[in-house]
Amino acid sequence: MPARSRHVVRGMFIQWEGLIQSLRDQGIDSLPPREAEQAVKSGKAVLVDVRPAKFHEQAHIPGSKNVPLFEYLTLSNLNGVGSVLKFIAMKANGVQPTVFNPEFLQGIKAAAGEDTTLILYCEAGGTMEASTSFPYGKDSRSLKAIWKVTNDSVLPSQRVQHLAGGLYGWWRDGRDVEGEYTGAEAGRTPNAVASSAGVGAADSEKPLDTREADE
Repeated sequence: MPARSRHVVRGMFIQWEGLIQSLRDQGIDSLPPREAEQAVKSGKAVLVDVRPAKFHEQAHIPGSKNVPLFEYLTLSNLNGVGSVLKFIAMKANGVQPTVFNPEFLQGIKAAAGEDTTLILYCEAGGTMEASTSFPYGKDSRSLKAIWKVTNDSVLPSQRVQHLAGGLYGWWRDGRDVEGEYTGAEAGRTPNAVASSAGVGAADSEKPLDTREADE
């Protein structure tokens, strides 16, 4: 099992530079659609969609399992004054707030079984590769999910992989998608488009829970 991350983790807040470096240090593989499909067809791997259930129901890679990293914050699962204030503030701004799904890690264990490798995907995938605009790679829900799985020692890093490009990349590659998909959601996330601003200090630490418009 990999050692727990030495990087800064305060509550559910993660320093993105530390998270991405942790994934690189563990040698997490990022597979292009063709290789991911071959791994699934060989019976050695299973694709896992970590997006919210409503997006999985709309469109997903055939045969993939849905284990959401986050769940929507609603009146029924508000817990404490902080979550109430967050709910009110974000709703007032037209944003659907989310919180970490308490059943996520158990769902990952169930999907993995005894020896299956999991290939996690989200909308646009993000990337661990550095570039001029994104020196720390591109943030994504699936990369956060992989970090959570390995950091909590649920699975060894050798049994968790990342689908490069996410569902959007799979679709753009001409592969089958179950349901109606146009790539519109990928266009709403900053991970699917280039940015000349790069990653500044304001982006260096982000909460593990995220807004609906994010990956």
